[in-house]
Amino acid sequence: GGEFLSSCIFDNTLYLCVTLRRDHRVVGMSFPLLGRQATVLALPYFADNASAAKARHLYDYALRAFSLEDHEDLAKDALGLAIDLDPSFADAYESLGVIYGRHEQYDRAIDLMRKLTQLDPNSVMAHTNLSLYLMKIGKIDEAEEQKSLATLKSFQKFGEDAATKKNQELPRQDVGAELRRK
Repeated sequence: GGEFLSSCIFDNTLYLCVTLRRDHRVVGMSFPLLGRQATVLALPYFADNASAAKARHLYDYALRAFSLEDHEDLAKDALGLAIDLDPSFADAYESLGVIYGRHEQYDRAIDLMRKLTQLDPNSVMAHTNLSLYLMKIGKIDEAEEQKSLATLKSFQKFGEDAATKKNQELPRQDVGAELRRK
């Protein structure tokens, strides 16, 4: 009836990603498969209001699978599904890009990091990883530009963190001064 692409388990339910021939591609159609009853679903598998939560669950699953060297393919599949469910999930893009980078699939990793810079323009790691992957494929000038952007974003983040910390300390100082005055 079709070709198997990938699978994952979520909430004790096995989900298979397959390409189906037209006569089998009927949403809601059920048929026996591997001793179980399979039902055809269309993407997205889950209701829109649950997409972000399902994407987070898949991301967490992917991180566990990624930490076990033998399960990187499962991690890639889960991260891909997480991105499908929540296209604004920046952490999923970064993690998937890192996996592709580890396997020297730099063009794919670069594409994901570029998408990440669009989603989160202040992401230091997106620019850092872009710099690394561009250097690996010999685009030295562009890699240096990304390295500069990473440094700039890092300084901006440190400045924002310092300002936040200072603003949090001010009320405490005010309380201390008020207590001394009283």
